[in-house]
Order: sequence, then structure tokens, then C-alpha cells
Amino acid sequence: MHASGKPCMARTPLDNQGPEALEVQSVALEAGGRLTLEQAEKMAHYLGLLMHWNKALNLVGPSDWREVLKTLAADSFHLPGFLEELGLPAEPVCLDFGAGAGLPGVPLRILWSRGEHHLVEPREKRAIFLQRVAAELRLQRTFVHQLRVQDLPPRLADADAVMAKAFMPWPQYVELARGWVRPGGAVIVFAARPAPDEAELASLAPGVRLVRELCYECCGKKRYFWGMIPAKASS
Repeated sequence: MHASGKPCMARTPLDNQGPEALEVQSVALEAGGRLTLEQAEKMAHYLGLLMHWNKALNLVGPSDWREVLKTLAADSFHLPGFLEELGLPAEPVCLDFGAGAGLPGVPLRILWSRGEHHLVEPREKRAIFLQRVAAELRLQRTFVHQLRVQDLPPRLADADAVMAKAFMPWPQYVELARGWVRPGGAVIVFAARPAPDEAELASLAPGVRLVRELCYECCGKKRYFWGMIPAKASS
């Protein structure tokens, strides 16, 4: 997929030294994820590409695909079920801010292909990497935009859900995202702590309601998804 949101032409897969699908299935199971063989094959291809490009672009900290799968991709094992609980439309439009190396977006699309998923990444080299991944893995209705969030086309301002991981402090992120979701649309926060109580939420993010929270374990530590519905920003 390219920056305008149109599908890219398929490319010949990169000859890389990535893991085997059965290895990925086994490590994913240890991390709490059950992958079909087809999903494991795509995940293995993605991890191979990521490790290859990481040498030049420093996309992620870990240099071993197993650690990437266990520590960085594991969120996506729990994310599809959480999205289903938010009552999204049958074919939702989702925005992924600061997509970077494609985490959580790429593993999510391997596991959950409903609707459209728009990966937003302003940095050219990372956007090129995401285009390569989306094309080679043939991710359905997955689009890459090499843009700042503020420069996205207006047609995407009524998304059903917005997500971001390690993008900016959550109050600022929610404030930015509220301008890109439809009335009743959800903003998903990735966090290392429980969701704020009513008083904290009212203080830091006025006009935002917490509708869902999920706590799950990753590498022996608790992680959280918060599902929030903000009042639509006034024009």
C-alpha cells in the first residue's frame, strides 16, 4: 500500500533469514497467542522482514525475533477480542497513529482483517518498510499513509476507532484522536497501568468516557487496553 491509500503492486518476497512458521506458532503459544498455520507463516515473514530492515533502520530494540514476538507483538494476540467488545461496525475503519515498525498494526491485521486499517507514519523510511510489508503479506484493506496525523485526508475524520502505541502521553493522544473518530467512535489506549478513575479522567481528558478495559499479562507484567469514547471535537 502507498501513501495515498491505494494498494501497491505485489512484490517478490524478500529472501531473508526469518523464522519458520512452526517456530513462530510455538513461541506465540508461549506468549498467549494461538496462530493458525497461515497466520504463523505471515507472522514469520513479517518478523523476517523486520529483523532484516532493523539492521539499517533501528526499527525495534530487540535483535531477536523471539523477543519481538513475546514483548512487542504479543499485544496483538489480545487486541482483536478487545476490538470486538467495543461494538464496532461490521466493516470498521481504523486509524493507527505513529505506526513505526508496524506494531501493533501488522500483527493485528494478520489476526483480524475486518474493515480498513490505515497505518499513519510520517517518517519516510519507516513508511517504505510498512508498504513493503503490506504488499508482501497481502494484508487485506491495509493502507499506509506517509503523513503527519494532522495532514490526513478529511475523509478519514470519521473513523470508527483510533489506536496508537507509545505515540504520546495518553491525555494528549486522546485529545488528538477525538478529532478523527465519528460520534460514538472509540479511542484505544495501550497502557502499563489501570485506567484512570472518573476524577482523573475528568481532569485530564474532559468529555471522555471509559467504556472498556482489559488487563492481560505479557512477560510476567500486566498490560492494559483502555477503550474510550470522546465527545466529538467541535469544528
